Amino acid sequence: LAAMGPGLMACFADTDGPCLITAAQSGADWKYALLSLEIMLIPVLFAAQELTARLGTVRGMGMTAMLRHDVGPVCAWMVSAPLLLTCVLGLLSEFSIIGQTMAFWDIPIWASNFVVSFTLLAVAATGSYHVAERVGLVMGVCQVAFFATMYMAVPHASDVIEGLQEFPLREKGFAKLVTANIGAVIMPWMLAYQQSAIC
Repeated sequence: LAAMGPGLMACFADTDGPCLITAAQSGADWKYALLSLEIMLIPVLFAAQELTARLGTVRGMGMTAMLRHDVGPVCAWMVSAPLLLTCVLGLLSEFSIIGQTMAFWDIPIWASNFVVSFTLLAVAATGSYHVAERVGLVMGVCQVAFFATMYMAVPHASDVIEGLQEFPLREKGFAKLVTANIGAVIMPWMLAYQQSAIC
């Protein structure tokens, strides 16, 4: 777990609420046309995660600490401030999606957001990375349901092959979803987290 935990936690970041909404919108609008992009992003994501893992292991510092040490505090703040902003905005989007999803099952948004807030604060109050990692990994295991959903969807090979041959980048809606999918796969705060977790 010590070796795989940070990497798994970073992988789970790719399947958070906003990423799932992006994937659902991509499939609903373009079926398998974005599948070739996802396949091309696999080695890019692997390289990015491998780079941060190696930097964390060799240097023994997180991303902003390494920048502060090597380049100076101004550069470190220029990186950490936008990272903090995207984390806060990402957290707000998570609350929004969790609230709306639970409202679908007639659970009031205030109640679901209270439970999520309480859980996050309780985990943070422990002050332990290992507790946060274990809670995240246990919650991440729930994603096994995606494999069942994929199996139940019964994708036809001919549809997949046809989608792999399409890439209508000139279409405005398609181009926006290309950008959204790249952003959903390569998240700077996810990489910063992984590098810091390895130290």
